[in-house]
Amino acid sequence: MLELQSVREKVSALLGDVQNIDDTVVRGERRHEGRCYAIAYVDLADNVVGRARELYDFQERVLGDDFFGTPGDLRWNKYLYIVAGPKSLSDGGFEKAKATIESDKEYARKRVVSEEELEALLGASQHFIPNNAGKDFNVVSEWEKRLAAADLDELLDRPTRRDVVERIGTRSAKRVPVADKTLTLNPSDALLAQNWLASIAIDRFRPVHDGKSYTFGQVTLIVGANGTGKTSLLEAIEYFYCGYNRRQGNAITPIISGSLVGSIEPLLASTDAGRIRARCFTWYNRDERFAKSILSAFTRYNFLDTDAAFRISTELEPSEIPSDLSRLLVGADASMIWDYLGKISPEVETAHERSIIRVDESRQMLEIAQKELEDAQSRPSNGKALTDAFRVALDGLSWKAPRVTAPLATEEEAEGLSEALGHLQSVLAADSAAVSIHAISVRSTELNQALAKALPLEAERKRYTQKINRLVDEITVSENASETLDRWLTYVNSGFAVAYARGTKAKAAVEIAQGKLGLFATSDIPEVPQEYAVVSLESAIRDANLDVLDSSDQVIDLENLSDSFGKAASARAQAARQLRAAAAASFDAGHPEDECPICRAKYLPQELAALVDQITHTLEETNELTEVTSKLAEAQEKLDSFQERVRFFELLQRMANAFDLPPDVLCAEVPARLVKLKFELASAEQELTAARMDWKQLANSELTISEHDDLRSAVTSLLISPESEFDTAAIDEARITFREAAAATRKIQAENLEGHNHVEKQLSDLSKTVCVGGWKTRAQHDAGIESLVIMQGEIESIQSRIDALQGLMDIDGSKLIAELSMGIVGAIRIHSEAIEAVKIESMASSNISTLVERVEKLKQQLKRGSEQAENYLIAKETLELLRNECSLEHATQESLGAISSQINEIFRRIHSPHEYEYVGKGEALLQTCTSHEMRTLEQISTGQRAAFALSVFLSMNRNATKAPPVLLIDDPIAHIDDLNALSFLDYLRDLAVNSNRQIFFATADTRIASLFARKFSFLGESFRSIQLERGIAAG
Repeated sequence: MLELQSVREKVSALLGDVQNIDDTVVRGERRHEGRCYAIAYVDLADNVVGRARELYDFQERVLGDDFFGTPGDLRWNKYLYIVAGPKSLSDGGFEKAKATIESDKEYARKRVVSEEELEALLGASQHFIPNNAGKDFNVVSEWEKRLAAADLDELLDRPTRRDVVERIGTRSAKRVPVADKTLTLNPSDALLAQNWLASIAIDRFRPVHDGKSYTFGQVTLIVGANGTGKTSLLEAIEYFYCGYNRRQGNAITPIISGSLVGSIEPLLASTDAGRIRARCFTWYNRDERFAKSILSAFTRYNFLDTDAAFRISTELEPSEIPSDLSRLLVGADASMIWDYLGKISPEVETAHERSIIRVDESRQMLEIAQKELEDAQSRPSNGKALTDAFRVALDGLSWKAPRVTAPLATEEEAEGLSEALGHLQSVLAADSAAVSIHAISVRSTELNQALAKALPLEAERKRYTQKINRLVDEITVSENASETLDRWLTYVNSGFAVAYARGTKAKAAVEIAQGKLGLFATSDIPEVPQEYAVVSLESAIRDANLDVLDSSDQVIDLENLSDSFGKAASARAQAARQLRAAAAASFDAGHPEDECPICRAKYLPQELAALVDQITHTLEETNELTEVTSKLAEAQEKLDSFQERVRFFELLQRMANAFDLPPDVLCAEVPARLVKLKFELASAEQELTAARMDWKQLANSELTISEHDDLRSAVTSLLISPESEFDTAAIDEARITFREAAAATRKIQAENLEGHNHVEKQLSDLSKTVCVGGWKTRAQHDAGIESLVIMQGEIESIQSRIDALQGLMDIDGSKLIAELSMGIVGAIRIHSEAIEAVKIESMASSNISTLVERVEKLKQQLKRGSEQAENYLIAKETLELLRNECSLEHATQESLGAISSQINEIFRRIHSPHEYEYVGKGEALLQTCTSHEMRTLEQISTGQRAAFALSVFLSMNRNATKAPPVLLIDDPIAHIDDLNALSFLDYLRDLAVNSNRQIFFATADTRIASLFARKFSFLGESFRSIQLERGIAAG
């Protein structure tokens, strides 16, 4: 037996109500606020191998009696710790015995432990004290410092890589400076890091929780199937502390408020950026640029990143495990930034390589441009000699424009030369006689004199022409009038015009009569009763309507009376039938035939039968109904008569309205008017029939209505009076008058035509005298005034050219036009050659200027390219230094190193059996407990990886002493076996008992939830369970 007095003393110090079960086993209770929540049995025999062989009997002896006398929840919280001393550890069968004991599930949870491990398992408070010796390595801050030194800190915001790579080249990938403002924690926020959250009210957050509130304890279990809102409830708590959420929620701002333990007024979740940044700085020592970055810190220290933990436990690709571990340790933001830096680094390297190539290309282009500039500056020029020759030629032409003082010829100097050449060419085109200005002047004088003689003759010719035209018009009018009257006479003599006029008049009369009758043209003549003949129609209608109303009332009254009498008669007839049937039924039932079945009076049988018939017949009589029915028929007939009378008078009224008769017209006058109108219609129709008979006799003639109408319209204005349009004598007389007028006018026309021809002959002779050779013209030689006008216009055009030339140069009147033209052509040629020479020299000069500008631009381009290449090189080297000196892996190792002792301590507690321990050496974070062989995370099981991830998170939470004392855990043990799940829950229980932590634990596993409740029910009111269902939340 191992005498471990120190072990006994520790057990006595850590447990309550310690008892000796036998010589080697002690029993003690773990208590919290006077309530037992676990029972520990400690075996000090140092005989692990022996206990394994007789494990069942040993448990029966030590635990059997006590097990069944323990309350229900305590049965799930019994522990047997078998202390392994030197004797057990030196036994070759120790490991196998240890595995046998720890895998047994009877009576209690069993662990084979060392003295040091026993102290931790019994919940010694020193194992829950934060380790402040290790300082948390803020890798993002280190990245920011180094990137900012190279003006690259914008990369921390992960902008679009293509855009930011361009800005790196111009050294403009620097963050916009933020005002240096002291981050001071709001006084209301100080309590968030001191007190527990007692309750929360949620609205406008997620539909499953909107409008609901929940109450919490120190430990709160949240249970529900997937989709019931477990994670959303934890995220509402996250939003209360951080003002943000990891998952995108509603577009509107949520309204979440929480009450803290010990506080009266609820605290509304704040989204103020300055306030959130102050929380992040105070709680996690993170001076973040963006308020939302608090989520990364809250996830690292308070809200288990279930995704990262899940990936660590289930990742099949070994290369991905380090990044998942980094996300858990350093935070999701840092992991995403590092991933971004890893992607942009090769792009920066590529940009640097391309910038080097562009610098080389710019240098080569600069050398070529400099060589071209040297060649251009050494070329000669001859533009000056040609400029002087051109200006001498201008002097020879007596050119009026002032001379240009510029040393070389310009385009402006030749202005007017092409114009002058055009004028000269136009003058020369006038033919061979236009040799000089003097010759042109003589020709102009001749034409002006001839035109002066021709103008009076032309005026006289026009007067003859106008008079002749007027006489022609008069002859035409007289002859047309005579022909029109002659043709109209044909229509009159044939009877066509008279028949057509008669028919038209008769048709109009029929249409008028029909229009007056309207709808009543075919109606019969209504017969007005004698008594209404002298009564006004208005009164007759009113009286008839009153008669109808009175008669209608009488019919309605009789109908109601008939209905009432009918119902009474029907009831009496029914009573008679029932009486007759009752008497017959009574006699058929054996009632005496001489005794009345109703009054019991005695009668002879024949008398009794006759009496029954008399009574029933009286009941069936309908005399009253018959009389009323007769009266109703008479009243109805009278009503129909009155209604027919109303309809008759309404017909008369419609006729009166159609015939435009007054409302008070007498009734007899309406049919009289109808008779009169019908007579008028008949007379008109008779006349129309007679006219149509006459018309048919003319049907085969060649005369037409269209021509008749045209002729009649014309004849009206030709005759003296309209009444004579059918008078043949008057028509014939007018026709002869117009014919004689035409003959007289034609005689006068012949006299005027003779005078016109004589004047036209004089004009033709005058135009022939000025049409001489040597002058080209468009005019005909004998066209009179027209030829003279054309020739004068041609000479004036030539004279205008001469005037324009004299405005440009001084010209002697005797100077030949051809010589002037040759001189101007020569000056234009010399000027063209001079300009070409000047252009060549100018192009050379311009090329030099262009080359100078290009060389300067290429120098600037080379400078910018070199600066860009330098900027990319700085960025490339900075990113390389980050990878080499400050990588995410390095930060992960630093963070692991800071909490290594806590990780190892927690990992031993929640990982069972105790196969591995944390060492944190490079990639091999673990080693086997017995052989000390190194292991990486991908070399251990899924459950062991999950336990390690939980150990990391719990270690970080323990050291976050300034952060809110909350622990949010969302389904963390889905991939942990039962024993490790129990170990994890035991650790959480010790954490709740020995620290100021408030625990929120969410799970969809009802088995885990049940086990969790058994572990924490001892807390009483400090333990809360919230059951979530679809559409329902209970807390």
